[in-house]
Amino acid sequence: MPVSRPEHFFGGGLVSWQPTGLHLEARGERLVGHMLWRAQDERLVMTTFVHFKKALQSPLVWAIAAPVHRRGVPNLLRLAAKRGPHHGN
Repeated sequence: MPVSRPEHFFGGGLVSWQPTGLHLEARGERLVGHMLWRAQDERLVMTTFVHFKKALQSPLVWAIAAPVHRRGVPNLLRLAAKRGPHHGN
């Protein structure tokens, strides 16, 4: 999916978008990841699901990916807030 398309997110794509939530998906050689974002009361809740295609590698891969993921999420939120709710429309 080209980076210039509005549904492109960090190597993945937009699966669904509704006023109350967002579903992003990224697929790679070794894993499939889903990020679900939903508005809950006055908070934004994000849940990550990762499916490793080769289970034996999963602890090593996640040990490397988890810190990047945890730093990336706040950056993604800051970028979204800076762009505003209607960027790209």
